[in-house]
Amino acid sequence: MPHCSSAQITRRRNAFWGLWGGLGSLSLQQDSRAADGSHGRQHTPRSQTSRRSAGAAQPGLLPLAALGLLLAAAIGATDAQRVRAEGAAAPPGHGGAAAVARLGEPLNPSTPEQSALAAQLSRQGAEFYGAWWCPACFQQKNLFGKEGSRLLPYVECDKTEADRERCTAAKIQAYPTWVLKGQRLVGVQRLDELKRWADEVGGSPAPASTSGAPKAMGASTMGPGRMGN
Repeated sequence: MPHCSSAQITRRRNAFWGLWGGLGSLSLQQDSRAADGSHGRQHTPRSQTSRRSAGAAQPGLLPLAALGLLLAAAIGATDAQRVRAEGAAAPPGHGGAAAVARLGEPLNPSTPEQSALAAQLSRQGAEFYGAWWCPACFQQKNLFGKEGSRLLPYVECDKTEADRERCTAAKIQAYPTWVLKGQRLVGVQRLDELKRWADEVGGSPAPASTSGAPKAMGASTMGPGRMGN
């Protein structure tokens, strides 16, 4: 099943701190060169020297700062392109591109069956673990539609330290991960699969809808997740 590995967030953090460390190192080098250049010349008041050193460091910092912005923009653009591609490739009934026009928030209205399944999973105590940056998690939410996605028992795993600690304690290794009474499903699940799982593991299926059981949704066409949105 398509999923986003929790290792992706580690790669994202390492890239960020590596860039930050590079900025600090360059700043120290610039200050050192400015100090060396002052030897043998007439003494300059410390306040003026500090201003000149800061000014000398700025030209070197600007390229790295620009590189950081470009890196962040590229990561965001890649995520958006993947999610849009998934929506465009979705079979009829998935909501298509309109459902993923905005990351993480479906725009297509939910059917009664989609909302009923989301409510059933929540009522039975299921948990849907995911991360804000994970395209597979967005795709899973999109299968429930706008109203249904709001009823999901969603657990965010990477916005705060408390989120990360909770998901680490639950031994979550990939997103999305569904947990119900000790049983797990990893990766994007079709609605018919979730319905059958909820009925078998949960033991108390939702009341039958007049429109019948949820229609089967085709399996996701997205490849394995990208990080370490």
